[in-house]
Amino acid sequence: MNEQTAVKAPPSHICDPVSLEIIRGAIAAAQSEMEALIERTAISAFIREKKDFYTALFDGHGTMAVGSMVPIFGDMTRPVLEKFPAETMQPGDVYWYNDCYGSYGAISHSNDQVLLAPVFRDGRICAFVMSWAHFADIGGLRPGSISPDATDIFQEGVMIPVTKMIEAGEVNQAVLDIFHRNSRFPDQSIGDMRALMASVRSGDQTGW
Repeated sequence: MNEQTAVKAPPSHICDPVSLEIIRGAIAAAQSEMEALIERTAISAFIREKKDFYTALFDGHGTMAVGSMVPIFGDMTRPVLEKFPAETMQPGDVYWYNDCYGSYGAISHSNDQVLLAPVFRDGRICAFVMSWAHFADIGGLRPGSISPDATDIFQEGVMIPVTKMIEAGEVNQAVLDIFHRNSRFPDQSIGDMRALMASVRSGDQTGW
């Protein structure tokens, strides 16, 4: 046996450098499309001008693979997976929350709305896509839902625990109506939520 034949081939599960870069580019492109969709279709200045929004893609275990160039802390997928285990999820589901204390530090105030959707391939979850954005007003003590004289979180507007917003493609319109009714600017709230919903749908359907 010569030296050439003695060299062991790499394990089949290890991705070669070329394929790795192709995959990296594909998921980065999907994330960028999600981000661009929010920026172009949202209504509020917080999103369109201040750029206070974020998109990310996670692997099937909930570990972040790629995200926007914005610092983020906490665990975005853990709150959802604790309440809705992966084995109970189905294609077309979208989960929603803004509960600061239930997010493990993933969001810093109630204005930030998080949408998370599982991505299925061959009948199993292969990834998650996520979009979040700061909403201009969700009720509370003062317009804008942020006030220096607030003394507790209940004065910052409506809190959403982890909730299944869309089940197998069917929107829970009742819970959305409650949320938008608590905003001083419901039309803006509706438009921004539709932008987030379109973003996670885009991430699910890009085929990456």
